[in-house]
Amino acid sequence: MNPSHTRRTVLAGTGATLGALLLSACQANHGSRSGDDGTTLPLKDEKDEPKQVSELIGKPCRVIRPGDAMTRDYRPERVNIFVDAGNRIERITYG
Repeated sequence: MNPSHTRRTVLAGTGATLGALLLSACQANHGSRSGDDGTTLPLKDEKDEPKQVSELIGKPCRVIRPGDAMTRDYRPERVNIFVDAGNRIERITYG
């Protein structure tokens, strides 16, 4: 198999995983939620969030799951997405 084809396949899979993670992280319950005292709290204004996420588009990334081995090389342009066992994003870093 051609090594560049394999690399593209891996990158495409990583991109698809990142897209799915970002979409699942951006899903919100668009109703109201109740506070502890029974009052209705407005949802956070999320109109700026797509802009914040859009800066990640096109960046190299790696998804790190519990128990995954990872290299120690530092690449400031790379986005690292740490997920828990339930595939929920725990943190996102550069490097």
